[in-house]
Amino acid sequence: MRSNSALVFSLVVCVAWLSGCTVPAQRPVESQPAATAAGASSAGKTSTIDPLAMREHERALAAIKAKRNAQAEQILLAMTRSYSQFAGPHVNLGIIYHRTGRDREAEQAFHQAIAINPERADAYNHLGIVMRENGRFSEAREAYENALKIDPSYAYAYLNLGILYDLYLLNAKKALKHYELYQKLVSTPDPGVAKWVVDLRRRMKRHQKTAGR
Repeated sequence: MRSNSALVFSLVVCVAWLSGCTVPAQRPVESQPAATAAGASSAGKTSTIDPLAMREHERALAAIKAKRNAQAEQILLAMTRSYSQFAGPHVNLGIIYHRTGRDREAEQAFHQAIAINPERADAYNHLGIVMRENGRFSEAREAYENALKIDPSYAYAYLNLGILYDLYLLNAKKALKHYELYQKLVSTPDPGVAKWVVDLRRRMKRHQKTAGR
């Protein structure tokens, strides 16, 4: 049984708030931090943010963190109208929709974010989570891979690919590769993922012994 600690939703507040962060969920839902706001990609650039927009963004993040979903949704919907040039509010709306069981709306919100800013690795990662949960495994894999094309150092996409290969595509070798890449990219290696790596290596070793008989 995998530890849930690595995948508990952890809110990440970013300076480039409308651009690139978002939130991890309990396993096997997968992982990802709540979104930044600006018009930059998750890989890096920032843009000048209207102070009023920043305050609204902070209110939305506080509501998301406190799981006041209805309040967060209202703030974010208003932001999509007032700051239509930013993709971040759509990413966070997608998180709210997904959190409240509205996966069709969540998928639409993530696609809208990508339409506004095709460099949103976080939007692709969240899109992959929704697709995985709905059994669309090949589409989920493509979404995670798109996130990594945008940002090859995007740790969450490696983690989620590892989970996808481990539990759903049943490819231990590829799962191990992506877990290890995730561990290399995070500032502090995750002890839960470290256990998964050990477990996978043991399973692969047993399989090799059985195959060699």
